[in-house]
Amino acid sequence: MTIFFVISGYMITSVILQRWGSLCNIDMRSFYVMPWLALFVAVSALIAMLVSRQVSEPANRVLRAWYSRRAGAAVALRTGG
Repeated sequence: MTIFFVISGYMITSVILQRWGSLCNIDMRSFYVMPWLALFVAVSALIAMLVSRQVSEPANRVLRAWYSRRAGAAVALRTGG
C-alpha cells in the first residue's frame, strides 16, 4: 500500500511540476477535472457492462434450461432410459 502512495505522489508531483514549468501557472480546476473524467469513463463502462449482463441473464437462463433438457434427453436415449 505504501508503494501505491509513493508512486501516486510522485506522479501527481511530476504533473504539477510539468504544468508549472510550461505555463508558470497551475489551473487547479483542470487539474482535478481530468482524473474525474477518467473515472467517469471507467465507471460508465462498468455500469454498462453490469446492465448488459443483467439484461442478458434471463436469456442465458432460458438457453441453459433448454440445453440441460436436451442433454438429459440425449443421455436417456443413450442409456435406454
